[in-house]
Amino acid sequence: MINARAESLTEKPAFKRLVGSRRCIIPADGFYEWRKEGKRKVPMWVYLNPRQHESAKL
Repeated sequence: MINARAESLTEKPAFKRLVGSRRCIIPADGFYEWRKEGKRKVPMWVYLNPRQHESAKL
């Protein structure tokens, strides 16, 4: 199971027990969010611009 949101992590039965005992970091270069276009839900890829990422290191 993936796509655990920090805002609701302790409310979801699948993750509630695990929060206090285990943690996991999974490197990713982006993620999907859903946005509404009229009555449809459309996936939107969210990622960090490589140029912004490089300047953040300075």
